[in-house]
Amino acid sequence: MSDNIPLQSSFLYESNWSHEIGSLILGTMIRLKCATGCEGTVFSSHFIFEAKSAIEYQLGYSFEWFELVDRLHFLEKRYKTFSEPVRLEGTYWDAPTNTIIVSANLASNTRAKPPTRCLL
Repeated sequence: MSDNIPLQSSFLYESNWSHEIGSLILGTMIRLKCATGCEGTVFSSHFIFEAKSAIEYQLGYSFEWFELVDRLHFLEKRYKTFSEPVRLEGTYWDAPTNTIIVSANLASNTRAKPPTRCLL
């Protein structure tokens, strides 16, 4: 195993995006979903504009609404890319090393069969 595993943040934050902005977007979405009883991954446009205003007010950055929607889709894709393998029996995330561990039995079974789906 390589000791040069990049930090997860290297895949998440480029350009104008930061951990603080991502946390504020997600926190706003979660707060509004809980307050309105909204379920699923489709958000009201009001949620997006509320997040946009919060970013401008609290962090001083300005984004267009479609940039926030794109960012939410990006974060959802990254979340699924990480969480789907961890759901498999015999796999787990080792936080101290920031790696996903796959049991030897699962790894040998997986190599014998072609993957049914490719995760990006």
